[in-house]
Amino acid sequence: MTLSIKKIAEMANVSTATVSRAINNKHRGNMSQETYQRIQEIIKKTEYVPHAIAYGLRTGSTKAIGIVLPDNTNPYYAQLSNAIENECYLSGYTAFICNTNQDTEREKRYMRLLSSQRVAGIILCSTGLLYSDIKETIAGYAPRIVLVDEYVEGFKGAVVIGDDFQGGYLGMEYLFSLNHEKILLITGPPNLSSTHDRLEGVSACLKHYGKESTCSVTQNGDYTLKSAYDLITELLQRESLKFSAIFAFNDLMAIGAMKALSEHSIRIPEDISVLGYDDIFLNNLVRPALTSVAAPIQKMGILCCDIVIKKGRLPSPRKIDLKPKLMIRESCRSL
Repeated sequence: MTLSIKKIAEMANVSTATVSRAINNKHRGNMSQETYQRIQEIIKKTEYVPHAIAYGLRTGSTKAIGIVLPDNTNPYYAQLSNAIENECYLSGYTAFICNTNQDTEREKRYMRLLSSQRVAGIILCSTGLLYSDIKETIAGYAPRIVLVDEYVEGFKGAVVIGDDFQGGYLGMEYLFSLNHEKILLITGPPNLSSTHDRLEGVSACLKHYGKESTCSVTQNGDYTLKSAYDLITELLQRESLKFSAIFAFNDLMAIGAMKALSEHSIRIPEDISVLGYDDIFLNNLVRPALTSVAAPIQKMGILCCDIVIKKGRLPSPRKIDLKPKLMIRESCRSL
């Protein structure tokens, strides 16, 4: 049965405003408990479901949050979207998850679509949008936007991000503590803030320990397993092993590197140590288990939702850097 608030009000012999307050849990002090129970019984009996679009037109936004992420086949983004969606659910919000396949045009299209649906906010992990793109895309209706994981230069809203500078420093320092001198860096796409900040952290660590010339090779990956697999395979086909450790800027690339090494009969960690970044759930399943710089995925998801749902003043500082930590497993050893 499809009912309106008006019909529920007629059945309960109350005003539509009273029904609305009962539906939105604003009944305390506004009606008797008997009236509230009568309305709830009618809602349950008729299986009434509030009209989300109508609610959005009345209030200016729906109880929905859009999540725009680059690649939901990547376990890191799957874990991040799960953390956000779970927090939305616990807060009484619906999450709309949009996968962009690292396509900025799809990012803009999804943001326009979510804005047209009057979502309460958009949690965006962009892989290349400019601040001007974001402003232009949501010019007609401006939900609260929170950037997660990647920073967009010039963005004026809240940003929730792992401290990638600290993570890069932490990873390199750990490899130094194991007496590694020749380290291969497999970085991410150069246009992303995560790649830039992790490299800055690595550089700061090299300078601090006076080891600026120790990294023999730096190679760009694209945060996919295949990019690191192909890179290591090609490298090993051209020349002999010239490094004792690999620091990959995400775990998928670390796992891709491990696969290529194993196919060339190179043992991990006996012949070469491998360090990843993010700490995805697969790290305990690969053999040897992967040591990783753990990004604060759960905290990022919870905090993003909290900022959108509260709708109050933006946090200070607006860019929140959550600290990573090292998860030591089996893939690294001391020389």
